[in-house]
Amino acid sequence: MKRYSVMVTEYGADREVELCQLDGDPDPTVKGLQSKTLMVHTGQPGKHRRTKIPKYSNIRVVDHQAVPA
Repeated sequence: MKRYSVMVTEYGADREVELCQLDGDPDPTVKGLQSKTLMVHTGQPGKHRRTKIPKYSNIRVVDHQAVPA
């Protein structure tokens, strides 16, 4: 059975962290993570504008069998 790690970098962060480990197909999880957004308030006081931005700036899948021991 294949094992994967999902590594992410959150918006505004400077390092990559392991979000989860999976035993199956990582594609549905990655698609779900790509759809996560943050609501950011921008603009001048009194004229707030809300903007949606991706929560994760980078999503990477690591196959544990492909990594040499």
